[in-house]
Amino acid sequence: MKQLKLGFFVGLLGMLFPFLSHGQSNSLGDRGPATVEVQQHTVHKQHITRKQKLLFRKPKVTHTPDYEYYHHMEQAARVKQREKLKEIKLRGTPHPRLTAEYKFYVRAEKVAKEKQHMLRKMAKPQYSDFTYFGHKNKPKKHLPFAMRYCKECGIRH
Repeated sequence: MKQLKLGFFVGLLGMLFPFLSHGQSNSLGDRGPATVEVQQHTVHKQHITRKQKLLFRKPKVTHTPDYEYYHHMEQAARVKQREKLKEIKLRGTPHPRLTAEYKFYVRAEKVAKEKQHMLRKMAKPQYSDFTYFGHKNKPKKHLPFAMRYCKECGIRH
């Protein structure tokens, strides 16, 4: 019976001790509030290098001779397409948009648009985001003890 009471008392103390000790953890001890230092965290603005600024800059292709040429081709094809459609309708063709003449100018417009799209796409650098370090896919960030030397970029990550 004594062992049961002793076991109950030890178990009760084991449960109450964390609650009682938790109440004391927020005290300042024997120091007054004036001597406690307040930590101030300053957030430093990240310095962006000239190289990073160049990588962030978006290429402007829209006023190059090639782009202007294809833009002009697209507009000319659109105008000719409208003229052909009117001309075909005057002839009394049942489905004017299905004729080869009209489809030719539709294709010409699509080709010019596609060329413009390709010029814009090709003007961008292959790896515009410098966090890729020249990788095809963004490298994973590992914990310091799990970092490995990379054969592609020569950096541990």
